Amino acid sequence: MIRKQIYLTEEMNRKLHEIAASKGVPQAEIIREGLETYLIAYRQKDTLWDELILQMKKSQFSHLEWSREEIYGERTSGERNFGAHASGDNTSEKQTPGEDTSGEQMEETPIHERE
Repeated sequence: MIRKQIYLTEEMNRKLHEIAASKGVPQAEIIREGLETYLIAYRQKDTLWDELILQMKKSQFSHLEWSREEIYGERTSGERNFGAHASGDNTSEKQTPGEDTSGEQMEETPIHERE
């Protein structure tokens, strides 16, 4: 085994002492047990993250492309770029909220009346 020196807060030291005394084992064993539990959880987190990335790459939406500037620009200008990426058409028209592309003006519905 390799010897390590660590610093604990007074509260951590008190709890460590209590747990070791209640189990009848050395404090070092409690520290090793806690570190092993942490390392297992850490490895599982990495595995879950890798699995999520793999699922995202296999997604039906993985071909979509966007840039932060494009999305952020739409948020701040109040314009929406409808269908540019979902349809594969990068020449879509920009539409302002409340604007109907058919030429007729849409009526605004108060928020409390919307479903």
